[in-house]
Amino acid sequence: MNRARVVSTLILTSIILCILGCSAPSSNETPTPEPLQVSDLPEDIIRHITGADYVDFHNAQVEGTKLVLNPTGGGDIAWAMYQIDESPDIRPREMVFRVEAETETEYWVGLANYTLGTWEMIEGNSAEDLVINLYESWDIYRDSEDVLTYIVGVPADERLTLVEVESRSNTYYSFEPAPAPGWITASDGDYPDRIKVSWEQVQYCLYYRIERADSLGGEPVDGSWKPVSQTPQLSFIDMDVAAGDVYHYRVKGYRSRQFFGEPSAPDIGSTATQ
Repeated sequence: MNRARVVSTLILTSIILCILGCSAPSSNETPTPEPLQVSDLPEDIIRHITGADYVDFHNAQVEGTKLVLNPTGGGDIAWAMYQIDESPDIRPREMVFRVEAETETEYWVGLANYTLGTWEMIEGNSAEDLVINLYESWDIYRDSEDVLTYIVGVPADERLTLVEVESRSNTYYSFEPAPAPGWITASDGDYPDRIKVSWEQVQYCLYYRIERADSLGGEPVDGSWKPVSQTPQLSFIDMDVAAGDVYHYRVKGYRSRQFFGEPSAPDIGSTATQ
């Protein structure tokens, strides 16, 4: 069994014992500490876990504003858990883990769902600033509305200083279906070989789907709506047109859960005639 598999097995066993409380530690094991409440922490480390509902450390000690995992540098797996009080409907898309290490220490980060008793891990990290796109990296994050717990740890014989865990608040995603864009406009005879479509931004959308329909008598033809593109931008240029073409366009926003929101009201667009 290789080192990575040994580490993964030890981590999984330890985390399951700590998170789920499935079994009590033996007399040779370090007892799992009670969850450490934020109110119990020194004031100078509160910024380290801003927004946390509770924090739980194992084999770690506080040094000023930092947290040292496995301070003796050997003997046992060490970790820190952060349960951040997030809205179940709106969550940040990125988390930053800032660390310091005397050598290129490999550490792991994980995400646990207490309610379901499941967790996922990303191991083999050594970056001092590890930025994780939560939506792309963890199915458990993307698909669950339960309160989740972030975990940072190092295997036995490693030592790591955890400087800060930051939940980035400048980018979010939401479980709520996206409302329809408030407005949409398509160019009307401005170009002979293209139609430009623009629309209003919808909060928390990851991207938008543009749909097109044929036109008959100034109205969309029933059953002719088809997707023509997806983009995170707020405009799209339709090049699949010819001079004198007329089409209707509408836009749907996408947030999460593999479905789109309501479509915008359609707008008619056309190319110039030659």
